[in-house]
Amino acid sequence: MYEPEDKMIVLIRDNYNILQSLGSFGISLGFGDKTVSEVCQEQNVDTRTFLAVVNLTINGHRDSSQAEHLSVPTLLHYLKASHSYYLDFQLPFIRKELKDALDEKDNLAHLIMKLYDEYARAITNHMRLEERLFSLMLRVSLRETVQTIMILKPSQSIIHRLTRSFVS
Repeated sequence: MYEPEDKMIVLIRDNYNILQSLGSFGISLGFGDKTVSEVCQEQNVDTRTFLAVVNLTINGHRDSSQAEHLSVPTLLHYLKASHSYYLDFQLPFIRKELKDALDEKDNLAHLIMKLYDEYARAITNHMRLEERLFSLMLRVSLRETVQTIMILKPSQSIIHRLTRSFVS
């Protein structure tokens, strides 16, 4: 399991597939010998959320006791970027490779392409639905944040302005 004090380069050395996750979190390369915590802080990525995703995807480690500490905006950014990667790159790439490997004149090849296209459409529809849910989750998260601030400091006028714009 990776920790905030681990060097980011160690995570990459252990599993090169993490490079895609770095991109989905918006983490740029060029961090040298910095720790996960340092890189995340410098690039405005919540460290706990980053490590929760990395530890789940790389090590299969899930710590449900940390769920309340995850950053909803960071997680949603990661999920949206991951969806974009699959919809805009992976699915078209797989289709092209599949088409190049099949004989256009073969009826079975047509059936395979048809099945793949149906699969890709289903994946796309599913991810689009999730993205609508992500927007809703982000609004709920912002609303809860504003309501918490209102409870702590209800007299500040900036809070009342935020409340009207986010809660309404």
